[in-house]
Amino acid sequence: MRERLQELASSDETGRFDPCVCRIQLDRYQAIAVHDVTGDCRPPTVDELPDQRYLAYGTSITEGAAASVPHTDYVTTVARNCGVDALNLGCSGSAYCEAAMTEHIAARDDWDVATLAISVNMASSGGFSPE
Repeated sequence: MRERLQELASSDETGRFDPCVCRIQLDRYQAIAVHDVTGDCRPPTVDELPDQRYLAYGTSITEGAAASVPHTDYVTTVARNCGVDALNLGCSGSAYCEAAMTEHIAARDDWDVATLAISVNMASSGGFSPE
């Protein structure tokens, strides 16, 4: 695998990202710990990434539950189709419009467009008021 990554052509048109930018997307059900990253690697530069970033907030559907593989969740699919970078803040069993998450999203300056899915989990909890 390493050899194939070293042979990536930097002139090939591959989509949103520069062809040398690699994203690793992990399965949401497996416990995985990354202990180290080594080799000739670095974070991507601004010109290697899409011009815009899409932030998505929501529950398990936003996170990617029931997607057949990690890269087919709706957030990734929307970002790919729109030519933007995805920032997925989906979290299963959550999205109760928590004050801490609201403050976190509002304080970020690294997104251009967002979808905020009000949680269906809230409807059955009885623990909130419309106000």
